[in-house]
Formats: sequence, C-alpha cells, structure tokens
Amino acid sequence: MIVPLRFLVPSRPWWVLVLAGVVWMLAWPSASVASRAIGGTDCDKYGNCQDSLAFVGSGAQLNDVSVAPQPSSAVYPTGGYRVSDTGGPLRAVGSCRSVDAHTAVCVPGQGGTPTRLSVSLSDNNDRLDTHALSLPTDVRAGRGHDVVITGSGSDTLFLKTGHAVFDGGPGKNTVIFHRPFEPVRVDLASGRPQGNAQAQVSLRNVQGVDVSRGKGHDTLLGSPRASYLSAGPHSLVVGRSTGDELYAGPGSRVIAGPGHANMSGTADPFGRGPLSPRSTFICGPGQDEANAVLVQDLVLGPCARIGPEIGLGFWYYGLMPRPAPGRPFIKLVYGCESSDCRPTVVARLGSTRGPLLAYRHLHFPPFNAKRGFVTRRYAIRLLPGAQALLRRRKHLHVVVYGHEAPYRNSSGHLIHPGLTGFATIISSP
Repeated sequence: MIVPLRFLVPSRPWWVLVLAGVVWMLAWPSASVASRAIGGTDCDKYGNCQDSLAFVGSGAQLNDVSVAPQPSSAVYPTGGYRVSDTGGPLRAVGSCRSVDAHTAVCVPGQGGTPTRLSVSLSDNNDRLDTHALSLPTDVRAGRGHDVVITGSGSDTLFLKTGHAVFDGGPGKNTVIFHRPFEPVRVDLASGRPQGNAQAQVSLRNVQGVDVSRGKGHDTLLGSPRASYLSAGPHSLVVGRSTGDELYAGPGSRVIAGPGHANMSGTADPFGRGPLSPRSTFICGPGQDEANAVLVQDLVLGPCARIGPEIGLGFWYYGLMPRPAPGRPFIKLVYGCESSDCRPTVVARLGSTRGPLLAYRHLHFPPFNAKRGFVTRRYAIRLLPGAQALLRRRKHLHVVVYGHEAPYRNSSGHLIHPGLTGFATIISSP
C-alpha cells in the first residue's frame, strides 16, 4: 500500500511543532522544580498506623512556606492542614490535594492526625511560618539565610551550615547543631547571631541547645527559663534557672544555676570510662543532682544527690562532708534486680588510697522474680577517729566508691580491678 506524501509530512513547519512543545514544557511546573507537600500513613506489622505530614523544599526556588490548620468544611469534612509556598510551585503528594499552583490541603488518612510536621528547606534564603500550629515541628534548615517561626508545639531546628533566625513560639524548643566541625558558643539569653563560623543562628523563645555530636570545646549558657544544654567533650555548660538539664562529654565543666538542676556526664556518644578526662560538676544552692559520675570526676558544692555510673545495681547518694557526731556521713539508696548484688561502699580521704573514713557491706535480700526491682536506703557513719581527721582539714577531698561484690582484700579496702561499681570525688570547703 502506498501512502500519499501529504499524510507523512505535517501540514505545519516542523519547527513550529517543536517550539510549541518547548513552550508547553516550560509553562508546566516540573516535578523536580516544584516543592512537595507530602501526606502519608505509616503502619507497623501489627496494623498500627500513624499519619505523617511533611514539606520538602525545592533547591530551584526560594521557599516561602506557611502551614496552618484547615477547618472542617463541606469540601474537607475531616479538616486537615493547609500548606502553601508562595515562592514557587507546590506539588501535592499522598493524602495532600492541590488547591492551586501554590497551595495544597493535606487531610487525615488511615492513621488519623499526624503527631509531627517535618520540614526540609532548600539552600536559598527561605522562610517558614507555622505559628498557628500546635503540632510539634522538625525543621532542617539549608545553607542560606532562613527565617523559621513555629507554633506552640515542642519544635526543633536542625542546623548544619548557613544562617538562621529561629523563633520557637510558646513551646519547648531546641536547636541542634548537626556535627559541627568547630566549637559552638550559644547564650540562650542573647538574641544576637551565635554559633560558629560554620553555622550561626539568632534565637528567640528557644530553651534547648544540642551540640553533643560535635568535636567539643563548646560553651553553652542557659536562660532565665528552664534550659536543656548538651555539649561535647571539654566544654563549659552553665545553667541559670530552675529545672535545667545540663549534659556534657568527658573533660567538661558543668555548673548548676540558682535552682534545681540535673547534671550528667553522659553526652559523649562513645561513652565514658576510667581513662576519660576528668569532668567537674558544681552544685548550687538548689537541690541539684550530678549523675553518671566516675572516679576521676570532681563534684563540688552541696549536691542533693550524686548518681555514679551504673554497675549491676542502681545507686545514688548524698554526702554530708562534716557530719555531727553520730550522724550519717553518707546516705545511700541501692537497688538491684540480680542475684549477684553484694556491694560494699568505701569512703577515703584525698584519693582512692588515702585514709579510710567509712565503709559498709550492704546486706541485700536475694533476688525474687515476683518482687522484681527493689531499693533500700542505708546510712553509713564515720569510723572511729575519722571525725577528728576531718576536723583537722580545712578543705576536704573525699573519694567514695563501691564494689558490687565482697572485698577480697578486706583489710585494705582498696579498689580491686574488675569489681568497681561506682566511684566519685567530692570536694568541700
């Protein structure tokens, strides 16, 4: 069969058709260029489902994003969340539905209302506003100069490089410096740009800073509100309020504020051990706690509770450096859920081989699976002559340590390798 030539050659010039196709493709927003509003449902193997909500910015455009509740209506009877990006086109994915080129509404799915909002901004100078939300929000800032305003949830800003302004709103909010290469300095009471040369942020209504994934040598200062501060090794962490949570890696100095503070030396991601550098915990006038304390660490001031590194059992204690005659020198709480708990507690002056001040073998009932974990309180008093020894010292340097097994060298009561359950040094005026 011979086809006439007029059916093989377009009636219009070929370049006209090609140009029309190019214009059509440029006019239609590309999926790779557009930002995305994503609604989904995650289910475990037991059929328990939870909805998720996310915004992913496009690097090809400046993101000017807002997320707000979507009231119930005839169109959206279950309500949801309205996501808009006036900086460029927005593509709806999953349970989100496009309203126009810049707006989408994400409705609840099988898992019900989302528990968090996840936002990833581009590397441009982006802006995010979720002030109308009570939904906790996680924001990953880009390398540009971003402005982030969040609502009443517990919100988190992740910052690796670039600059940001973060107003967390009325919730309990935290900024996390992701693996900083240089030391970070942040004062939560200051609104000026701070951080390091790699990443800087101006903070408002933010109570927490986490730089524990860095190389250390950080300086973190709290605010008049209860603060969460977590630094790397060889850092300075200072609380300024009541209810502070202060964490730092080995070799750090942690100082409590005027109110109750919980201090800990467990921020080091690689753990701490006998060879870790000495950390110093300074308790203030409040009912402060120092936890995860090792034998080489120094605890200063009137701590209400000292929690050593955990061995087989659970320990915490308070030390009365200059007790009245007949009064306890150490008040101890110990609990164990093993049949191997036969601890002994020892206190020495100056070092682990200094003069013996006090010791006690703790009698603990055999482990009972039905009874489970049980704690008991113990009072440990000074040995004869120790009171006069303490009285002659203007400054006390007391070492308290324990073994979770009976001593084999009971006459000396020295630390036996492999048996030390906890140890700490307490200095007192």
